[in-house]
Amino acid sequence: MNETVTLGFSQYVMNHPYRLAHVESIKAAGRRMGCRIIVTDAHGDSDQESANIQYLLSRGVDGLIVSSASGRSIYKDYVKVAERRIPLVIFATGLPLEDSVPFSSFVGCDEQWMGAEAAQYLGHRLNGRGDIYVLRGPRESTNSIRRGRGFMARLSKAFPHIDVVETTTCDWLRESANVETRKILVHHQVDAIFAENDEMALGAVDGLRQGSSSKHAFVVGIDGQHEALRQIWQRGSLVMTVRHEWDGSEAVRVVLAAIRGESVPRLVELNAVVIDASNVEQYLRDGAPW
Repeated sequence: MNETVTLGFSQYVMNHPYRLAHVESIKAAGRRMGCRIIVTDAHGDSDQESANIQYLLSRGVDGLIVSSASGRSIYKDYVKVAERRIPLVIFATGLPLEDSVPFSSFVGCDEQWMGAEAAQYLGHRLNGRGDIYVLRGPRESTNSIRRGRGFMARLSKAFPHIDVVETTTCDWLRESANVETRKILVHHQVDAIFAENDEMALGAVDGLRQGSSSKHAFVVGIDGQHEALRQIWQRGSLVMTVRHEWDGSEAVRVVLAAIRGESVPRLVELNAVVIDASNVEQYLRDGAPW
């Protein structure tokens, strides 16, 4: 069957190495499994994402993989996919916040756990006291929402004497994080920065380097990006990240199983792991290619 199967992959944006790794891994998985893959890029625009999903349906795809950050605005399109009885797998980002939203399976890591682990590491390193700055992803991103929930819940419960002096939305982008970090350092001295992804964490590192205060501060991120791992290995300001699975092979496997009429789990949890100086060398050898 796989020789004739066509899968659509709707990617929300391709301005980030993590998203590009999604695309390349799904293309590679398609080649291995004998499937044709049609990829679309929404350029970070929810209307374009909706149009791309309709385009993929018009191409007669047998199954659809979506990696979205557009929040609730895309749910209406998931309903249209369900009405066509086409299997839909959400990969790595965009897990709906409402149980009623139709999809075949979500394949990804537990974002709330990842945020909680970042808080745990940061809190222990500060010995339970200090002032911190938080860099958020896009407001509509369910990944950002879940990472933020996990982080704040663990921080408030386990480390009540750590204060968040400022929270800024930087849309996952390094340059935005750099600019906003330098701005905040004009008004606050901070002991640590939590960034909800490694691109923003790397921007915060640059901001600390360029800023006049808080040079002692450290940065904690999420994703396991190769450049972040090198920072950790070099004992730079970025001291820890939580590895987020980038390989879309499992998403391809699950959507193929659904096309064959097999029962697939609603949630397929991929592995996430805390990486710091104690284990970074292993992941530099075996980790993300981005």
